[in-house]
Amino acid sequence: MGALYSITFDPRSGRPIPPMWWKLVPFFTVQAWVVAALMAFAVGLAIRDGQTDWIVGPSVAGVAVLLFTYWHRACIARAKLHFADLIARYESALSQ
Repeated sequence: MGALYSITFDPRSGRPIPPMWWKLVPFFTVQAWVVAALMAFAVGLAIRDGQTDWIVGPSVAGVAVLLFTYWHRACIARAKLHFADLIARYESALSQ
């Protein structure tokens, strides 16, 4: 579990390796789109069957999942930029 959150070093090059959970973000994005599509399907079924009293729940859930996923992707992008900056500083300190 520690490898998911800690920064480890590549034994061959000595460079830091970014956290492993960054590689999972594209899968979360695909999963969010699948959930949003299922929520849209549920809303479509409710509209077709005339059960309009519970349309709001799946609609809000689908939009919330997408918004959270894209907010998280933005956070990861900022973290990657910060990590790249730290790597550049680390390598410049080693070269001096």
